[in-house]
Amino acid sequence: MGAQDASILGLIAARAELACISLWAALLLGYFIGQFLPAYLLVERASLLAGYFGKKLNRRSRDVATRAWRGAVVLGFFVVPAAGFGLILSGLPLWAEGVVLACLFTAGLRSHRILALWQQARRKEISLLSQGRKHLFTDTHGVLRYEILHHAAHLAVGIMGAAFWFVLGGLTTLFSYLALAFASAEYATEHPENRAFGGVARGLFQLADTIPRLLTACLLLVAGFFVPGCKPAAALPSLATTPRDWTGFIARLLGVALGGPTKLAHGSHVADWVGEGSAKLTSADFTRWVLLWMVALLLLGLVGLFLLTF
Repeated sequence: MGAQDASILGLIAARAELACISLWAALLLGYFIGQFLPAYLLVERASLLAGYFGKKLNRRSRDVATRAWRGAVVLGFFVVPAAGFGLILSGLPLWAEGVVLACLFTAGLRSHRILALWQQARRKEISLLSQGRKHLFTDTHGVLRYEILHHAAHLAVGIMGAAFWFVLGGLTTLFSYLALAFASAEYATEHPENRAFGGVARGLFQLADTIPRLLTACLLLVAGFFVPGCKPAAALPSLATTPRDWTGFIARLLGVALGGPTKLAHGSHVADWVGEGSAKLTSADFTRWVLLWMVALLLLGLVGLFLLTF
């Protein structure tokens, strides 16, 4: 092994160690400082900008090819500045990079949000309006179905994906990955006009997200053996089709049905039901998800501590 290869491996090992420390900082302090992070404000502003681009450049009068290349240009508008910002932050001392990473992990955990919703579910005081995305649901079952998938995606992207790409390439690849995830979500296929416009973003994100999503699925599968009511054996066959069948994997692991129709602020979105359980989720089902989420994070933290010993 050459000196250059040893240097690269040493840098990756240092990033992995920093990611482990930052994760534990987020796990211990995330609930207390997460609600004060302005991350949601940044996402809202970026969402408004994405909506502006979609309105101006994704007109229905344009042909599919024109929509596709315009969508690729808009994707570059988000990814290139994000990569540049990450490159600038990469010049900071290692401890400062750890602070940035811990803040990103805290935003990905959303501990205060999921625990607050858990309390609301137990008290049966769930609001049918999800403030984060302005989604209006027809019943509380729809809220719980959406929130489970939403938090599962945050675990896959904001924690596992962020850590994976930070270890491989530092803050530059990390911010590029997060920008790609944002663009893919903003121009999702639930809006028919985005099928061509967001095609490049979704394709690149699916490629970048394949390994982190599979690692997240394995983590949740192992955690399922420690949570009463979870069905890891039923979810195991879906592991081979993750991330394409991500919703089905989560549904079978929890023993419920997910997907189905959702009434959004701009109209209705209809998805297929997946899973063999009941779609009428209760506080007990959401409690099972919260426990699964906690056990998975604990296992991930323990893996991090194990890596720190080497």
